[in-house]
Amino acid sequence: MTLQRKLYLLAGTVVLAMLVLAASLHAGMSQGSRIRVSALQSTERRHALLWLDAAHEHYLKEKALAASARTERGPAEREALRSFEEARVQLADVLRAQAREPASPEAVLDTGLVARILEVSPELRGEELASLIQAALEQEEGRYQALGAEGERSVRIGRIIAVSVPLVFMGVLLAAMGAIFVPLQRQLNALLSGIERLGRGELDAPLPTSASGELGRFAAAVDTMVKNLRQTQAQLVAASRLASVGELAASVAHEVNNPLAFVLSNLRFVREELARPEPLLPEARRELLEAVDDSVRGAERISAVAQDLKAFSRPDAEPEARAPVDVLEVLRNTLRMAEPQLRGRARVVEEYALVPRVHAHAARLGQVFLNLLLNAAQAIAPGRSAENRVTLRTRLVSGGRVAIEVEDTGCGICPSVLPRIFEPFFTTKGKEGTGLGLSVCQGIIQSLNGELTAESTLGKGTLMRVVLPVSPEQEVPASTAWSSLVLSDEESSLSRHVLVIDDEPDMGPAIRRALGPGCHVTSITEPQRALDALCGTASYDAILCDMLMPGMTGMELYAETARRAPGREKRIVFITGGCFSEETLELLRGVSIPVIPKPFDAAGLRDALHRSELSAGGEAAAP
Repeated sequence: MTLQRKLYLLAGTVVLAMLVLAASLHAGMSQGSRIRVSALQSTERRHALLWLDAAHEHYLKEKALAASARTERGPAEREALRSFEEARVQLADVLRAQAREPASPEAVLDTGLVARILEVSPELRGEELASLIQAALEQEEGRYQALGAEGERSVRIGRIIAVSVPLVFMGVLLAAMGAIFVPLQRQLNALLSGIERLGRGELDAPLPTSASGELGRFAAAVDTMVKNLRQTQAQLVAASRLASVGELAASVAHEVNNPLAFVLSNLRFVREELARPEPLLPEARRELLEAVDDSVRGAERISAVAQDLKAFSRPDAEPEARAPVDVLEVLRNTLRMAEPQLRGRARVVEEYALVPRVHAHAARLGQVFLNLLLNAAQAIAPGRSAENRVTLRTRLVSGGRVAIEVEDTGCGICPSVLPRIFEPFFTTKGKEGTGLGLSVCQGIIQSLNGELTAESTLGKGTLMRVVLPVSPEQEVPASTAWSSLVLSDEESSLSRHVLVIDDEPDMGPAIRRALGPGCHVTSITEPQRALDALCGTASYDAILCDMLMPGMTGMELYAETARRAPGREKRIVFITGGCFSEETLELLRGVSIPVIPKPFDAAGLRDALHRSELSAGGEAAAP
């Protein structure tokens, strides 16, 4: 029921109660008026009867005096008779007048009795007439007393009505107001509570959209607005993240090119040495092994940079999904990305205390730390790095929360500007700044039920402090959760038939070398031909499939395999460089498929193969 209808119902209840009260008062007043009129008429009849009775007694007295004197009717007797007749006429007139407008049917005297009073001759039947008059007086007296009792009863009923009807009216009014305004107040409080949580930055706080009427429509409109705001916030977060990645582009290229230079140089050296026709001497063999080891370390450095950049820049498919996060690990990974920007400007001082995990979103938290580190680097002029420092600090604070601090010895922030640094689009960097960094960071931290504050002294430096709640659960690290599934070299020597589907021709031989001679590897670079082979008569213990291939994606191949050869899709393991679209991420969340990120090592491949066999439930590989 809408609020308008509820108000109409309340108004109708008030009007009905007022009508009942008016009707009760009108009935009481009508009853009192009728009793008053009846009492007046009864008094008028009594007066007429008393006058008639007095005139009759006077006539009888004059008649008795004339009889005792034995004289004929004298003037006194005739005058008394005339007075009696006038009194009788007066009684008749009163009765006729009251008969035309009686106050009540009981208010008129007995017609038979009245007729006899008006007809009996006082001269011939004086005693009979006297008794008739007395009977009429007694009848009228009884009716007058009955009217008095009725009047008293009407007064009592009127008092009761005067007290009870307003009480009933107030009770009905209060009940109607309670039935309307108590649920309304409850819905308003719930809606206000939700809006207050939204005002604190908790955009995932639910609103009571189940409310009816105008409040329901208002809550639905606010909920739609919040959804749009969440989307806009996600876009701002993504834009800020990409801006940070843009600032890191040159540094990332430097970090990749340095190890890549000696990796390529070492590999060319190995190729040239192995191409020589003469056999390798022990010293040359050692030199080759050292070159290979250096190349492996350089490739691992490049892999670490790529993994850090991928973890930071991947889209937040589920920004509300939170989990226990190790802030020290996030800080170290972020520091590796920001270190080229800090190099040449300041020394990095790490003062880490052991702190529990926080309830947060790792990628978003990394975005906040990276933004704070880049701001710290930009606040320090290049050169004199030995005199400047950027301090990273973790510690426990009151309330069982974790504080992460980034402190620099840069130029500091002007006191007049400091209160505005978290405002959207406010920047002190001129055209180089977007004004989104700290605003987005504050939004992220507030969405994690944390706080982001700043302290600064102009010319001495700035301290940025992030305070987050401790996670209620401490999960086992993923690196140990699967340790029991990693196969030993003896276990990997069991003969397996592995199908590799990748448009990169060199990927198949690389996987064959990584798995060793115990596995028979078939490599196919064309997805359609691989699908035909997979759904044909050949048997495979595991299928390693790239996610992004021309002509057919890995997810499309997975779905087509499930349709054409149900059960074989359980042996598919995806290998990918990590470039996921939103559609791919949505599909991966809907199915349980192992995913191996590129680059990978032999242990990771063997682990994935073993998990694939476990998920297939030990089914025979043969069709």
